[in-house]
Amino acid sequence: VQAGDEVTLTLHYQAFRTIENVGWGFFIYSTDGSVCITAAHQPHPLVLQAGQQALTCRVPRLPLTAGHYLVKAFIFQFEGLQPLALWGWEDAPSQLRIEEPPSLAKNIHQMLQQLVTIDVEWNQ
Repeated sequence: VQAGDEVTLTLHYQAFRTIENVGWGFFIYSTDGSVCITAAHQPHPLVLQAGQQALTCRVPRLPLTAGHYLVKAFIFQFEGLQPLALWGWEDAPSQLRIEEPPSLAKNIHQMLQQLVTIDVEWNQ
């Protein structure tokens, strides 16, 4: 994945029965797992269908700088926020590698240990 790319996250699950009123989300952590850089969860409840299924979301522009990151995910009861399934807490999180071509900006990001970039419109 390149810095600033659009990414799709997919969480595969297996449910023994249909479950209503649930949500899901993900967390992106620093490579050592000590800093949660960002997180998001579905804003409206959904119905988990029985069987082997997948949940998907799209991030239009992932603002992470070049480096290695950890991704964790969860499925939860929507109203009580109680977890139904966790990925990356008791087992290994997924690895995410962001690449960026060599540049002065990349060098500055690494020197400052900068984790994200933001879009800025500069006036004169």
